[in-house]
Parts: sequence; structure tokens; C-alpha cells
Amino acid sequence: MRPNLALVLCTALLALSACTEQPVAPSNPLPAASPAIGSPEYVPGQSYFGDNGYIEYVAGDLPVIFTAPHGGALQPASIPLRAAGESCGPAVTTVRDANTEELVRAIRDAFFARTGGYPHIVINRLHRNRLDANREIVEAACGNAEADEAWRDFHEFVDGAKQAIVTSHGRGFFTDIHGHGHTIQRLELGYELTGTRLRNSDAQLDATATAENLSSIRTFSQESPLSFSAALRGPTALGTWLTHFGYPSVPSAQDPAPALGQDYFSGGYNTDRHACSNGGSICGVQIEANMTGVRDNAANRASFAAALAAVYPDYLTQFGVTLPVASHTLPAEGAVAVVDHDNANNDLWTRFGASSEFTNGSNMTSWRDNNFRLHSGTAATGAASFLVHLPAPGSYAVDAWWPAASTRSATAPYQVYDTDGITLLGDHRMSQQTNGARWNRLGTYTFARAGWARVTMARPLSGSGSLAADAVRFTTLNAAPTAIISGPATVAEGSAITLSGATSTDPDGDALAWTWAFSDGVILTGAEATRTFANDGAFSVTLTVTDRHGASASATRAITVTNVAPVATIAAGAVILQGETYHGSGTFTDPGADMWTATVEFGDGSGTTGLALDGKTFTLEHRYAVAGTFTVGVTVTDGAAHGTGSASVVVRSPAEGLDVLIAQVRALSLRQGETQSLLAKLQAAGKLLDRENGAAAQVIAAFVNELDALVRSGRLTAAAAEPLAAYARRLIASIEG
Repeated sequence: MRPNLALVLCTALLALSACTEQPVAPSNPLPAASPAIGSPEYVPGQSYFGDNGYIEYVAGDLPVIFTAPHGGALQPASIPLRAAGESCGPAVTTVRDANTEELVRAIRDAFFARTGGYPHIVINRLHRNRLDANREIVEAACGNAEADEAWRDFHEFVDGAKQAIVTSHGRGFFTDIHGHGHTIQRLELGYELTGTRLRNSDAQLDATATAENLSSIRTFSQESPLSFSAALRGPTALGTWLTHFGYPSVPSAQDPAPALGQDYFSGGYNTDRHACSNGGSICGVQIEANMTGVRDNAANRASFAAALAAVYPDYLTQFGVTLPVASHTLPAEGAVAVVDHDNANNDLWTRFGASSEFTNGSNMTSWRDNNFRLHSGTAATGAASFLVHLPAPGSYAVDAWWPAASTRSATAPYQVYDTDGITLLGDHRMSQQTNGARWNRLGTYTFARAGWARVTMARPLSGSGSLAADAVRFTTLNAAPTAIISGPATVAEGSAITLSGATSTDPDGDALAWTWAFSDGVILTGAEATRTFANDGAFSVTLTVTDRHGASASATRAITVTNVAPVATIAAGAVILQGETYHGSGTFTDPGADMWTATVEFGDGSGTTGLALDGKTFTLEHRYAVAGTFTVGVTVTDGAAHGTGSASVVVRSPAEGLDVLIAQVRALSLRQGETQSLLAKLQAAGKLLDRENGAAAQVIAAFVNELDALVRSGRLTAAAAEPLAAYARRLIASIEG
């Protein structure tokens, strides 16, 4: 292919490991080079062509591709008619799928209107009698070089679009649009499964992986929590959604398989090559569209395109493909959204769909325009659905309007479904013989998420009489929020506890106000509440959340505040002489606001006594009559627990005190004779201890006098002498005490 713009080729991307989505190789291989669709030269929404102009690519930025291989009308003389024979094969189909080119253009416009983005579109503009782009190249182009180049252009554009989607979105969906001329006016969705295989039961389809592995939604189904049969034709399958929107489809929950002998197209070359039956992250489907009501005129094409654009976001979301939805809001509380039976009266967010059994009816009391859709009651089947797209979860009142008549059903069915397409919220039987020309309440419902809510009328449920499908009204209601408290239920006194109400919810998405009422009278506001409890005990808190309409809800949480034991600390121990008094001090901590008492035990056998507290401080005083090492213990009690602090007090005997003095004298810088004189006095006092304590005290006093003399003579500094003299005087007091 030689595009008009300077393009980066996929071979270059392959060198960078960017081309991860590989097409199924045709029997006549393509050249390695293909355009890098999505490169800066391509602008979403604009058309681009190959050199001969036969293949049109409308650039996209959404993860979906639509192709029209049989919709073209060009018949250049340079390309001969395709005919059965050696070049084209034994059988050739040359009838074009009328209006499918116009249909994919309508699809482009509808997707842009709903999402603000563009799907990738590839159109074969050649008549099918010149090129069949849904065939292998030999049968498709019949050996003509010009047609051969157009065939390659078509599939290279699709391959490039797929690569752009994989690069930007990770996965996507391919849809090959065709038109059929079969008798039954329905969409035939081709997943590369034959009608025979589709006629198997769901249990048979799910029993082995055979059908799933053959299908064009193989990867999506394998990676989905849905069973294969549910992905194919369950409540949230593509065909089921399209049927709800008024386009009967096979396979679907309503029409699981073509009956034996019925015509059905199961998919072709394009689906096999470009979808995921051979693996990969681009799955897809072939849609064979009937003519009447779908392709026959511009209005019907636009309506069908709008239905596709409405269905695809919800359908593909379940397989991890996200399409943006243009923002929209339902009216404020009390306002309404009406789904009319005529889509000309509906907007992007309201849709009506009905099977062919519902025909046009006329009545002056219908909701508007004097007409409605009528099921005569003679057929045993048929369904009509009213759908509204909800932008967010919320609560709504749902009402139905009908023109009453005596020939109507007395048990007209109205089934209300949640936005998941599965959950039945309400199942009502209403008499359409009375209460006509007015809104009749079906019920009030809370819808769990954004998406298409649906009210369905189904013929087998209605009994005898005709059914009038006229209009359904959704009235926005305010739903009360739900209060949720998260955070710890236990906290220690004096420590902060933080509780959160941020996970409280409101079904309508309203902003919430939070009020916290604690059982001790404290009131706080805000999404979080932080409290510090001064004392232990049992408390509770009630969170009340209020939405913007004044609706509120409450939740209560019990809080246990645990006691924290005091921690007592004695500042320091001491080393004293026998008979001296120990003086100490200390503090204690306790985060609680308790009543404290304290006791002290000095470790010398004097017993435990009460201790006066001054706030959270205390003082200690005790005379030790005997020598030894003693542990002082202070215990502080808060009434529930206690804490003890301790310190060590060393009490030296007079003999030990003399040893201390002797060591200190030896360390003085004196003449030898001076040192020996001082030591002699101390040693003499030691010998007198315990026998003649008074004499020992006098000798130590003489020691002090000699120190003073040395200071006066200048042989010893006062700074060096004073500590020894002071200790000696203490020692004298200890001996005499």
C-alpha cells in the first residue's frame, strides 16, 4: 500500500516490539509493511484513502472498529467483473450489501454523539462485483492487480487500526457490517459458530471449551467470569441488548439459535482474520443486518446506529473495553424522564424497542401524538422494552401510561430490571382495562449502578387481551444515605482515636455532612472525628450523615477506653554514710485523669509507708541506721493499676568511709612525710573503731586539723583539702551517731 501521507510502517514498529496484535495469515501473505494507524498524521474523524481511492479509512480514537466490505458502488472499467472460474474460484457472489456503507457512516456519527470519540471505520468503496473484501485474496480480487491492491489496502487499514487500539487501549472490538436478504427480519450475529452448534443447549456449549475456542469472542469469554453461553447469548450478551432496543437478534436470550432450516450467516473471512478466534485482544462479531427497519432509509439507519452506540459501552465494559460516555445528568429530585414508544420523541438517553408483534395503534388518550404500540393478543410471543440510561446509582419512582380499553389485558406485565440487565427489581401485573390516560405507579426502586435501566412487557406473561406499550416515566427520588463508621473500637486513655465516616454512601451520589455525637456530650463534625479520652471507661459514638435534601441515617459504635498504669520514676539513688539521711525526689506519668495514691519502701526493713504526692511529683527522706545496699521503691496506684519506680541507696560503714578517705589522701600531691602523717592518723582511727569510737572520732578530727595546717602553710590548696575535710566531718558524725 502507498498511502497519500508519509506514514511510519508497522515493520518499524515491530522493531520496537510495538506490533503485538498479529492477524491471521492469509494463504497469499501480505507484505510486511502496513501503515501505523494512529500516528500523528491521522486525525480522528477524518477520511484517508489509498492511492487508487477505492478503500476509505475514517480515523478513530475509540477501541472499536466497524468495516463495510460489501457496501461500495464503484465499478471502474479497469477492474473486470468477478466471475466464477479459474481466477475467482468455482462460486462467486457479486450482490452488494445495500446501504451498509451508509450504515457505518451513521454508526460513526452516532458513536461521536454519545461518546465524543470516533470509531475506526474501513469501507470498501468498490462494488462487490469488482472486489469482495470479505474473502481470501484470490477469491476476493480474482487475480486483478488493481483489485489485489485494494484488498491489501482494506486489510492493512484494519490491521493498523487494531494495532492503534492495542497500543492505546489494550483491547478492543471489531464489527464487520453486512446486509442479508433472508425472510426473517432480524440481526444475525456471527461469532464463527454454525447454526447447528448454536442449537446446542447452554449446558452443552459450556461442557467443553470447543465452541468457545472456535468463537470470535474467545479471549473475552475466557477472561470473563461469565460462562461462554452467557457471553454469547445470556442476559448481558450483545444480541440480548439489541433485542431490548427493538432489534431482534440471533443468538440472544430471546432467540438463542436459528431454527433448523432457517438461514443464518455465522461469520466470514474478516471475522476469522480480525477477531480473536485465533487469540489476541481484539475480539469481534459479524452483524448481518436485515433491510426493513435497519438499512432501508436514513432515519432507520440513524436509529439503529444510535442503538449500537447505546449498547456497546455497557456490553463491552464487562469484557474490559471502556468506551467514554458523554456526560449527562437526569433532572433534579422530583423531575422526570419519560420513555416514549416512539424513539423520535426520545433522546440519547431514552430508548424504546419492541418486537414485530407490536404494531402501531391509535388512541386519543395515549401519552402523546395520539398513538402507541399495540400487541393485539393473537400472537403468543413478543416483547417491548422501555430503557433509560442512568448516569449514576439512585432511587426512582417508575410509572406507566396506557390508553385503557375493555379489550386490554387485565394482567399486563411490567418487569423492572436493574442496570446490570439481569436483576429483576419489580414484577407487576397491571390492568389496562382501567386507569388509562394517567400515570400508574409500578414501584420505587434503587438502581445499583450507572447504565441502562429497563422496563419490559412480555406477551407470554400477560394472559388474554391486547397490550398497550405507550410510555414509562422515571421520577428521580432522593434516597437516604447509609452511615458507616470505620476505625478502631478500643483506645487507651490519653491516646487519640480517629474514626472515619468517609465510607458512608448515598445512592444518589449526594455530598454528605457528618455529625459525631459522643456519649460524654462531645459533638464533632466532618468526615473524620479525632478524640482523646481523659479516663478509661465505656463510651459510644453515633454518626449521623445527612444528604443535601435533608435525609439522614445514623450508625452507633461502642468505644472501650482502656486504663493505662502509672509509670513512676525516682530521679536518682545515693551513696551515704551510716546514720545519714537519704534525700530523693521523683515523678510519675499517667495519661488518665485519675485519683492517685503512692507508697514507699526504703528496703531496710522499716516497712511500707504512705507517700504524699504534689501533683505528679514526690520527695523522699529516710535515715539509714545500718550500712548496706538498699533498694528504694515507690508505687503509684490509679485505682485500677499501679506502677513502681526504684533506685539504689548505698550506705557505707565508718570503716568503709575511712577506706574512702585513705584512697583520697594517697592521691594528693604532698611530700612523703606529709602523706604518711595523714595516713597514720586515719589508720589509727580505723584501729580504734568499734572499741573506742570516741577516740577514733578525735583522731579523725586531728586529721582535719592537719589538713587545715597544710592549707595555711601553702602545701595544700583549699580546693583539694575541703572535700576531704567535709567527708571526714561526715565520718565523725557517723561514728558518733
